Amino acid sequence: MATPYPATPLYELALKEGLLKNDYWRDFTLGNQENKRIPYFIPNVAAWTKKAYIRFYFRPGFIIKRLMRLRSLQDWRKCLRGIWGILNMEKY
Repeated sequence: MATPYPATPLYELALKEGLLKNDYWRDFTLGNQENKRIPYFIPNVAAWTKKAYIRFYFRPGFIIKRLMRLRSLQDWRKCLRGIWGILNMEKY
């Protein structure tokens, strides 16, 4: 997932493909977008992104290293919030 910022090649591509209007960022900064996301170039990219996060962060080696570094209740809370966030990633 990527955000096409003005004056970048990705922004120009999004304009060319008709995914953005020329004044998207002006409307966004003025608060006129009504929670609309920029459309993705690739179908199902949100699902693929969630899958990538899960495959990376739920590797046994990563989990073991992370558990060995937990030293306080606050560390546990942060870790659990991160797990919850990954598992509940929404598709936009």
